[in-house]
Amino acid sequence: MSEETDEEWWGNEPHTKTLNQGILEPWDDEGEAIAYKIVSGQRPEDTDERHDGFYLMVKGYGDAFSPDGYGAQLKVENEGGRIRIIVWSDINNGDPTHIIWLDEALESRRKED
Repeated sequence: MSEETDEEWWGNEPHTKTLNQGILEPWDDEGEAIAYKIVSGQRPEDTDERHDGFYLMVKGYGDAFSPDGYGAQLKVENEGGRIRIIVWSDINNGDPTHIIWLDEALESRRKED
């Protein structure tokens, strides 16, 4: 696979709607900056703001089913009114490695001191 520029990588998914893109800067300037994009499963021409979730894609990282340069490692979704984060942290495993429900992070669950 040839080395894509960040701009080429950001534009390589013409079939999905990009919601945000940018550069993740390392803490304390240790390590390299890495491009990311957040996409929905919608087509770019879809104007509906409602969708079931969004995916985080990080340049140079993939998933088991997508070709290099196209994989998503994380999805945030609304599952029956509950928010969950699904993580695929092993490129050789098609099943999610982590599913995190955010129920305990609801502001309504905050305990008074």
